[in-house]
Amino acid sequence: MYGYIIYRAVDPKGPFLRINSRIIPRDKEPDVKGVGLDKKKSNYRYVDESADSTVTNYYYIDAIGESGRKKRLTGVVSKLPKNFGQQD
Repeated sequence: MYGYIIYRAVDPKGPFLRINSRIIPRDKEPDVKGVGLDKKKSNYRYVDESADSTVTNYYYIDAIGESGRKKRLTGVVSKLPKNFGQQD
């Protein structure tokens, strides 16, 4: 696997638009013996600075292989507005 692509929408049914212009590279390489990937969990963080923080945003992530083939990695997840639950 090569990396990740993130998509966002303001409706959980879409339309979803790609928000990262560059692929987020995978940070774990196969081990030297070729047995598989490092079993340690990787921690990724992506700050979506272009999102409207006053509305709920919906996201999903695709994994992309070195051949360019995409595969859905996550279901749709939501990020609530920054002021959610605060009283005036």
